Amino acid sequence: MLDTGSAPGVPRSASRLAGVPVAVVGGGPVGRWTALLLAQAGAVVTLYDDGSLNTGLINGGWGFAYHSHDPAVGHLATQGIELYLRMRDVVLPQGVVTEEWSTVQRASGAAPFPEGLEELEGYRRLDPADLSVNMVEGVVVHSVVVPGELLLGALAQLHKDLGVTFVREHVADPADISDVAFVVNATGLASAWLYDDREFTPSMGTVVRLRKPEGFSGVYAWDDATNCAPYAISQDATGHVVVGGTTKPVTIEQAREWVDAGSPPDMATGEFLLGHISSYLPALAKAEYVRTDTGIRPERSDIRIARDQNDARVIHATGFGGFGVTVAPAVAARVVDLVAAGVQR
Repeated sequence: MLDTGSAPGVPRSASRLAGVPVAVVGGGPVGRWTALLLAQAGAVVTLYDDGSLNTGLINGGWGFAYHSHDPAVGHLATQGIELYLRMRDVVLPQGVVTEEWSTVQRASGAAPFPEGLEELEGYRRLDPADLSVNMVEGVVVHSVVVPGELLLGALAQLHKDLGVTFVREHVADPADISDVAFVVNATGLASAWLYDDREFTPSMGTVVRLRKPEGFSGVYAWDDATNCAPYAISQDATGHVVVGGTTKPVTIEQAREWVDAGSPPDMATGEFLLGHISSYLPALAKAEYVRTDTGIRPERSDIRIARDQNDARVIHATGFGGFGVTVAPAVAARVVDLVAAGVQR
């Protein structure tokens, strides 16, 4: 069995859930991490994914522990980053997880920095002389970068090693899956229509990948109180810089139509984004273009890690607002605890 170290909440005994059949629906970071930790705990896991929601695959994988004012998400992010660092180059292949310094700045009209930043490793205030134009304060914090596309590939290989069965299939109703003791709903935004969950308030985001210029490193973000708070994430493992930060609220119905249409990229927003980020980082203005991707953030009124009220077999793990890569290991550990508690009942 793979050893995940002494991280709290991570199952290390293959007998904990020995032989318990569990289905996980959703192949994003949360679903794949959950399948991994369940299998490590001895469960017989089947992972269902139809590939229709691609947010975990395209995002930049920035692990910034307090990137949300929601205390629950911030806590999950902190735990997630700790788990990534403990598993780096041991459970996860070399290069999937890298440490970076993140420089984050904000304008006067932007929301204040979340509480708790001063507790992060390496935290310091940015010298006022180093602030960009129109920025009023900035911080430099320790963070991790975990490219979603590399992470999902690495987890898929670990699944094979642990005997997880992968099924490329659309599941119209996860509760209909038979012959399992538990079903984990890790479908993200799809929960809005699978379970008629109207608490989702999705937003569309676009990222542009550029070839990383020589010497470029780090993570940079500016909250300039516009509908585009640009960021640039250097990914050593892919050789790319991921530029993003756009937010376009959409209805659940619009999001589903976009998914059904094949998740087409928003090229116009991508062009706007490149122009915006170049005003902060001129070095990216002439960087080689790779591609543009668009995804839907599964934002929700609150996160949901809980057993279904009507079907005790179903455990929901949704509503992480596009931070799935960062929080996934911690969420998965909580799901394993819920499954174990259900077995004891």
